[in-house]
Amino acid sequence: MRAAFVVVGFAFATALVAACSGANDSGPLIPGAACVPGQQIACTCPGGLVGAQACTADGDGYGTCTGCGTSSQFPGGDATVPNDGPTGPTGPTGPTGPGDDDDSGQTTGDDSGQVIPPGDDGGNSNDASDPHDAGDHDASKPKDSGEPEDAAKPKDSGNTPPPPVDAGPCDPAAFDFTGTCGTTAPCDQSLTSTGPATDFAKAIGICPTSVDATHWGLVSATYQAGHTFLDAGAGNFDQQHGILPAFGTVLLPREGSMMGVLSSGSATTTDSDTGPFFKGAKNGMQGAAGTLGTVGNSGDLPAGFPQTYPGCPAASTEVNDVIDVRLQIRVPTNAIAFSLDFNFMSGDWPDYVCTEFNDGFIAYLSSAVFNGGAPANMAKDGNGNPVTINAAALPVCTPGTDIACASGAGDAGAATSTCASGPSSLDGTGYAEDTTDDAGSIYCGATPSTSGGGTNWLTSTAAVQPGEVITLELVIWDTEDASYDSTVLLDHFRWVQ
Repeated sequence: MRAAFVVVGFAFATALVAACSGANDSGPLIPGAACVPGQQIACTCPGGLVGAQACTADGDGYGTCTGCGTSSQFPGGDATVPNDGPTGPTGPTGPTGPGDDDDSGQTTGDDSGQVIPPGDDGGNSNDASDPHDAGDHDASKPKDSGEPEDAAKPKDSGNTPPPPVDAGPCDPAAFDFTGTCGTTAPCDQSLTSTGPATDFAKAIGICPTSVDATHWGLVSATYQAGHTFLDAGAGNFDQQHGILPAFGTVLLPREGSMMGVLSSGSATTTDSDTGPFFKGAKNGMQGAAGTLGTVGNSGDLPAGFPQTYPGCPAASTEVNDVIDVRLQIRVPTNAIAFSLDFNFMSGDWPDYVCTEFNDGFIAYLSSAVFNGGAPANMAKDGNGNPVTINAAALPVCTPGTDIACASGAGDAGAATSTCASGPSSLDGTGYAEDTTDDAGSIYCGATPSTSGGGTNWLTSTAAVQPGEVITLELVIWDTEDASYDSTVLLDHFRWVQ
């Protein structure tokens, strides 16, 4: 690069010397003068660049070398003086503009020592003020990277999650699994304990109402005394259903702030029959017990119930204090099943385990696809058997207690409880009384125990047909007598997609 510059510099010097001839004199030669006043010759600037020297007015010599680091056109416009700076690559020499005294594009920036032809800065790489510099890294000019660097444009890292999918308008026939239609939130915050059956449905998690075939939800809800006894039972029937924020001091709703409660006694934590606990001989919530072998004091169950528990004597066919919450529900078009949580407990434990005096609970479902289309019970205990207190391995109770001490001839006989979950969840309920100063607290043998036992929370799931109307009957009763009452807690009804 330096050799090229020397050649070019020599050429410019030659041109300058030629330009500073008599043909270009600024005035007459003074006799004895060293030069013609105003005459210019080439000179070398610091760093090896080419400048010009002018003859002084008295002709006694040439002045200082000028034009170093500035744009300057010699008379005749035949050369451009490069700006000061280190030697850089030489661009091709452009045509000289006639009589022009500027460099037609040369600027005062730092051109790195490069000799630039007029009208073109030849790929100048560091001229910050030149807007015509095609290769220029101009701070005032947008950076051309092939795509504008827009500060407002989100940075695409390749890992940004996609935006939420717009589910579109709410479809009232379909259950809204994303929550945008507002049908998934609990709807039981403002219910009263004695509310109607439609509120009971809300308490367990069925919120919308099916106003027509294009809307899923509750079609109807009633409290009734049995499967075919469609009216309310006699006596204290209204006390057999409740909507509660808790049952005792431990058991709370599984969803929302309330749960539904049914009982063959009182749907509270004390029994309003002859209480305060769900134990002992009772008059019956709906009157005196029926005559053995009859249907009881009121109500009935679907055919085939009560069911006999495996290993226990045949169940009695007499039922008393029946309460049935009958719900008709239109299934969402995007649901194929539903689940329901329940927790059953009874004062029949431990005395009447595996006897004919054993209460029960069923969730009796009619659906086109459940059980081949034939109505059947979908609620089972932890062993897949009917929900009663008959299971020797019942989880919620006092372990090491004698059970079935009241069994008679033909019963399975006494055994000892295991109670894997212990009795703590019965605290504060009418099934937890175990004070040693109460003779009734020693129910079997010499070991004090809770006055009842339970299944713990269980979940039942059943298939349904999308869009159909199902009938779900939640039923509890006393078997053979009207005493030693039982309770079931119900909550967290939800669809399965």
